Amino acid sequence: LTIINLNFESTSTLTYLTETTTEFQTTTRLPTTTEFQTTTRYPTTTGTPWPLASSLEEHSSCGGLISGYSGIINSPNYPNEYGNSLDCRYLIQVPCGYRVRLYFNSFNTESGYDFVNVHDGPSTSNYLLLRASGTTRPSTVYSSSNEILLQFTTDSSGTRSGWQATFEYYY
Repeated sequence: LTIINLNFESTSTLTYLTETTTEFQTTTRLPTTTEFQTTTRYPTTTGTPWPLASSLEEHSSCGGLISGYSGIINSPNYPNEYGNSLDCRYLIQVPCGYRVRLYFNSFNTESGYDFVNVHDGPSTSNYLLLRASGTTRPSTVYSSSNEILLQFTTDSSGTRSGWQATFEYYY
C-alpha cells in the first residue's frame, strides 16, 4: 500500500489515496472513544484493500459484513435480551493470507432453541465448525481461510442476554 496523498483536517477526518485510486475516509472521535467510519472505492480487479490502522470495533447489528484485523461482535441488543425469530448472519473477513480466530467472551442463549452456528467460509453450506446453545461458553474457533460465517438464529419465544465474541487474524 503506497500512500500518495495524506490529508488530516481539523474536522478529525483522515483521507488518504493510494496509487490504485483507492480512497479511505476515517472519522475519529477523541479523547475516550474512537470510531472509524470507512468509505472505500476501489477497482474490482485489485481486490479489497485494507486500511493502515486497525481498531477493535464493536458490532451489534443483526448480521452484515465485518472486515478488519480484529473486532467485537455482539448479539442484537447485547447485554440486554435479543429478539425472537432472528436469523442474523455475520460474514467475518480478515486480510487475505491470514485466518480467523473467534472466541466468545460471554454466552447465554435459550438452550436448545436459540443457536450460534459458525461455518468455515462465507456460506451456510461451508463446513460447520461450531453449533452452540445454552450458557456454556463455546471453545475457540479457528478457520482454514480468511472468512467465517457466524449465524445466530432464535425461535419465536424466550430470549436471553445473548453473546459477545471477539475475532482476530492469525497466521
